[in-house]
This record gives sequence, C-alpha cells and structure tokens, in this order.
Amino acid sequence: MNAKIEHLTKPELLQRIRDERRALEETLARLTPDQMLQPGASGGWTVKDVLAHISAWKRRMISWTGSHLRGEPPDVPLPWDVERMNAETHA
Repeated sequence: MNAKIEHLTKPELLQRIRDERRALEETLARLTPDQMLQPGASGGWTVKDVLAHISAWKRRMISWTGSHLRGEPPDVPLPWDVERMNAETHA
C-alpha cells in the first residue's frame, strides 16, 4: 500500500478497500483453527482477537456515519478513550 489515501479518488479508494479485504480473506483462509487462536498476531492478541477488534471498529464507524447522515452528532470517542474501548473489545 504505497499511495496515500488522501490522494485516491473515490473509485480508487473503493478498489483499494476491495483489494485489501480480498488479501485479508486469502490470508485467513490459509490459517488453521489452532493458528487463529495462537497469541502473537499483535502483541499478545490472537488472530481472532485482531478480527474482533477490526469488526468492533467497523461497527463503530458505521454507527458514527449513520449519526452524521441523520444530522446527529456522532458519539466519537475522545483520544484517551480509545485504549479503554480497545481493552473492552479484547476482554
């Protein structure tokens, strides 16, 4: 991933997202169930933990975007809340 996001057009960004998602799915398909549960994917986190983290933040982004589209202020965390939210996701 060499191009900077801010320099991508919308179609380029969407294609980048599709490409990266496909690469992630291909990588995950090669892992055994035991490998998914081994710590070390990111610090002490397992691959399963990392996927839960990605999924949680994706849900948050969808919620914040929905709030914005409805004209409501999104409930975006303050910077010092991010670590707490990550810990709650990992718990």
